[in-house]
Amino acid sequence: MKFPRRVQQYCIPKILEGRHVIGIDETGSGKTAAFALPILQRLAE
Repeated sequence: MKFPRRVQQYCIPKILEGRHVIGIDETGSGKTAAFALPILQRLAE
């Protein structure tokens, strides 16, 4: 993945801020990465 998808651009910064987010988008839109990447980032810190 070279560029974040729309749902990722919206959700990841908010999740990293500690906010609650509900992401609704089509299958294959990157929702799982939008959820998992901030968790992995926090674990790496």
